[in-house]
Amino acid sequence: MSHRILPNDQIAAIIPSYTPHGDQAVIISTTGKSTPTGTTIHTVIKRLARSSTTDLIALRAYTAQITQRAILQPLPLAPGLVLVPVKVRQPKISGDTCTGYVNLLAITAVTNNQQPPYRSTLILTGGTELPVIWSTVTIHRHLQHARLVMNQAANRQTLRENPENYPAIAGIATKLIDVIYEILALKRNS
Repeated sequence: MSHRILPNDQIAAIIPSYTPHGDQAVIISTTGKSTPTGTTIHTVIKRLARSSTTDLIALRAYTAQITQRAILQPLPLAPGLVLVPVKVRQPKISGDTCTGYVNLLAITAVTNNQQPPYRSTLILTGGTELPVIWSTVTIHRHLQHARLVMNQAANRQTLRENPENYPAIAGIATKLIDVIYEILALKRNS
């Protein structure tokens, strides 16, 4: 990669983008500056994980256990970087990534968007407005999962030392969050 990755606490989002040089990831900083990486989202995520000595496969298994989700889990890669997946574009070619990642700690607001195909907008530190294809209800559900994972990650060392302390209620809490958001979505549609 020809560009250095920003420090963890300065990353607001990592999004896929079609550029004149092809499909590549763009890193948006907390100051609002966009920097093309010359590589894919997956490569950027792998490099971030490697730089914080995080086993990405184990982290995904850990977050899947907490959120009870097989795909699109939040990724707490470092103390200042909790990545939340969001669908930011429609792919032009089958197989192109349409999901980007936003740092939970860089989100200042979630608003509705009336410009199809976008249904909501994330406001990030630095003033960047990121249009998202998902509804605000879906985004809030993913943010809630990220908060749950972030709280569990804060206690991760304790859990490793004493696995019998693992709260069995985490799976129930995740399901309860999903049910609440589904009820809210149904209520808005009626």
